Amino acid sequence: MACVPCFIKAVINFGFALGAVVAVAFIIISGIRYITSNGDQVKIAKARQTITYAIVGLVIVVLSYAIVNFAGKMFGLKFFDLCP
Repeated sequence: MACVPCFIKAVINFGFALGAVVAVAFIIISGIRYITSNGDQVKIAKARQTITYAIVGLVIVVLSYAIVNFAGKMFGLKFFDLCP
């Protein structure tokens, strides 16, 4: 391991990206399920619930990214500028 801060940066960025991709994938899949529900109220309710949870997850990912950056700036740390 040549650069531990670079590895930490890569892990953090990968986590944020993975969380965002998974949330968007769930939104797309739930949208397809909503469209193909054929008026079945149970399927519609499940699709809406999944969309809601996916949007909440996406908001949490975005807020966590913002909080990490804000905390870093408050304490003088540069989480995303650790590598040369």
